[in-house]
Amino acid sequence: MAKKFHLALIGFFIVTVLLAGAQTSETQEKIKFGTGSAISLTSAPLTMAIGMGFFKEEGLDVEVIPFKGGSGVLIPQIVNKNIAIGFPTLDVMIVARQPGRDYMPLKFFYNMTRTSIYEVVVLDSSPVKQLSDLKGKIMGVGGLTWGSIPIAKAMFKEEGLEVGKDVELIAVGQGASAYQALISGRIGALYLFDVPHAELESLGTKIRRLPIKEKYDSLGSNSLIAHEETIKTQEKILTRFGRAIAKGTIASDVNTAGAVKMFWKYYPELKPTQGTEEEKVEHAVKTLRVRLKRMLSFPAGAQRRFGEFPPQMWKNYVEAMHAGGQISTPDVPVDTLYTNEFVSEFNVFDTEVVLRAARALK
Repeated sequence: MAKKFHLALIGFFIVTVLLAGAQTSETQEKIKFGTGSAISLTSAPLTMAIGMGFFKEEGLDVEVIPFKGGSGVLIPQIVNKNIAIGFPTLDVMIVARQPGRDYMPLKFFYNMTRTSIYEVVVLDSSPVKQLSDLKGKIMGVGGLTWGSIPIAKAMFKEEGLEVGKDVELIAVGQGASAYQALISGRIGALYLFDVPHAELESLGTKIRRLPIKEKYDSLGSNSLIAHEETIKTQEKILTRFGRAIAKGTIASDVNTAGAVKMFWKYYPELKPTQGTEEEKVEHAVKTLRVRLKRMLSFPAGAQRRFGEFPPQMWKNYVEAMHAGGQISTPDVPVDTLYTNEFVSEFNVFDTEVVLRAARALK
């Protein structure tokens, strides 16, 4: 009798677990996540969160949709609610919030890339030691319409230099054409972002990063944005999404090789074809760690609060864009650009559990 009871009890638990699993699968909330550019290795925290089941744990089924036309193509999709969560650059909303512009009901809710990804680099053998040394020289940029150009103008202005008069900017693209321009001496400095600069170093070229004032270096970059109505009515979805991203970021940091392999699992076409498997992973790890450094840049000694925006950063960004001529006035209501209301919820998880799971990943 007791044996039959135990067997029945075991059967009950098995059925309960199966039903719970089926219910979890059925109740997964489908979320469309849009990027303003093609997917790259820097999206590894996202694929890590997907692959390690962090989104599933939060009851989310995420569909990633890249918009290669940039933030200008992505933003209307979020305004029209075709995309629930986007990953654009911060400057796009600062421009939109200028007085007299049509109001776009969007707001950033998770600070993902916490510091500027843009850098000014020179050859290691160059006599240039600081930005002011570029007077009378040419600096290569990815494109003259890039959102980083106003920031460059503001940085030089603070050094007493005027772009177009004291320093010339020319478009050199990114990748081989940009590298060749620097190596050949056609330009005296290169102003791209962290990943291509890391790529240049991996090819054997020794470069130096020129010091940039903290108020410019601390300007954030691509982060998570949503429609204001979504923020008001679907806060649980946003907090769960942000929490999964936080876990994916931590996991990518503690097991970067695992994050690289996970990224290639979802995007095998982006895996390099040259070199041994060990070389491919080693190179990718170096590249990804450059971006993770930006995502994990927290004030020294302060508690890590994933997703939180420093208010002063937004003020500095507005001032820089105004000084660089991208916006007509510094009177932009920065408090309408972002919210920190979900930060506490983003950080409600057991870090040690995430770390153990990440370390166990092969």
